[in-house]
Formats: sequence, C-alpha cells, structure tokens
Amino acid sequence: MEKYFLSFLFWSMSISVLAQSELIRPKPEPAIFVNDYVGVLSPQENTDLENKLKDFDKTTSNQFAIVILPSLEGKQIEVIANQWFKTWGVGQKDKNNGVLVLIAIQDRKMRIEVGYGLNDIITDERAKYVITNYLQPNFKEQKFYTGLDEGIAYLMGLAIQKFPPQQTPPNPNDSLAENNNTYFFEVLGVLGIGLLVFLLLEIFYFRPKRKQQNLKNNTIKSKSYTSNYSKNNSTNNQNNNNHSNNYSSTYYYSSDSSSSSNDSSSSSDSSSYGGGDSGGGGSSGDW
Repeated sequence: MEKYFLSFLFWSMSISVLAQSELIRPKPEPAIFVNDYVGVLSPQENTDLENKLKDFDKTTSNQFAIVILPSLEGKQIEVIANQWFKTWGVGQKDKNNGVLVLIAIQDRKMRIEVGYGLNDIITDERAKYVITNYLQPNFKEQKFYTGLDEGIAYLMGLAIQKFPPQQTPPNPNDSLAENNNTYFFEVLGVLGIGLLVFLLLEIFYFRPKRKQQNLKNNTIKSKSYTSNYSKNNSTNNQNNNNHSNNYSSTYYYSSDSSSSSNDSSSSSDSSSYGGGDSGGGGSSGDW
C-alpha cells in the first residue's frame, strides 16, 4: 500500500511541475531581455528598455530580464519566477548576478527574483522598496513602462555596486601611435623653421649679392653674349616649333574600380543568458 502511495505522490508532483513548466516559454537565443507576451509596452518602449538592459549586460555582466505574462493560471508567482529564472539562466554562471522581474497582468501580481550573487546588495527589503515605490503606483495608472524604467534604474544602481562596469584595458599601440605622431610633427616643425630661415637668407642676403655680381659680369661680357644669344635664340625657336608639331596630348582618367563593399558579416552585439541560478531572494506584490 505504501508503494502505491509513493508512486501516486511522485506522479502528482510530476504533473504539477509539468503544469507549471507550461507557463515558461522557451529561452530565446540570442537573449531577449524584455519579453512582453501581452503587449502592454509600445514597440518604442520595448526597444528602449531592451537596449538599456542589453548595454547593462555588456558593460557590467549583470543580466536583468523582464517577463510580462497574461496570467499565472492559478500558480504561485514565487514558484513560477524561481523556475523561470533557473530555466533561462538569468545572470552569469560564475557570478549568479541576474534579476528577473515577472509580471502577471490579469492577476495583477509581480515578483522581483534576485540571483544569490546579488542577494547581499539587492536585499528582500530593497526589492520590496522598488515594488512599493516604483512598480505599484505606476501600474495602478497603467504606466507600465514608467514603472519598469524607474524600478530597473534603481536596481541597476544597486547591482553595479557589486559588479561595476568593466574597464577596457588601454591599448599600448595607441600610446605608440600618439608618440610617433608627436615625433613626426616635431620634426616637421624643425624643418619648417629651417626652410623659413633659408628663404629669408635667400631673399635678403644671397639674391642681392648674386644680382650685383651678375650685373658686373654682364657689363663686362655684353658684347660677346649679344652675338651668341642671337644665334642660340634662332636655333631654339626652330627646335621649339619642331617639338610643338610632334607633341600629342594624352589625358588619363583615374578611377578607383574597387568599390567599397559592405561587410556582410556585421559584428554581432547579441547576448546570451549566462546560466545563472537563483538563490530565492526577492519580493512579491500586487497592484
């Protein structure tokens, strides 16, 4: 008799777990952090929240997920939230820094489920504070986006105290390139000053001296140069005419045939749920 009773108990528990699991949707890949299965958020509101949570995941590794359901179908929100949290793996596996905000519209219930990696900073009392001061008053006025946006912002401010934004290490090549650029402009400046000094000397010192010397030489040799110049000028004119007749102009059209192709393999900014687990912390409420 005891054997049959244990079998019946196990069968009943299995049916109960299966019924609860039917509420849980398949985990999206890549991760979608705002999952509105009712449509209480406008497309723009959904996108705004999604981008905020995605950026928060990228910069801090903390993962926040929002799930809005039509109904709990008679199940306890604490059980569904905990099971949903584990099934999707919200947060990083080695940090368990995930937060799930579960909302059931028809039941008018909500739950903030906190991974145990954040339990010491997002305590049950602070989760309750978010529900009381941000979610409940806005949800009563059908301002779901405002409540979620303000509540999530408060929770983010707590989470970064435990897992702050990750700093990108400096690239040593950037410093090297900056030093090279500085050296290049220093050399260019020295050359520019040198060229300016040379030009000033050429204009005010060397050129007047050459003119004076040339004037003296031309005065002495003017007679012999005049005869030679006449002969050479006649010859040069004839050569220039011949060169002009043989010259044909050629025009080159240079075009860059290598068109800039769009990179089809665009860099993916998608995320995945990291396999976090739940410590059962958080708070529940209604409105």
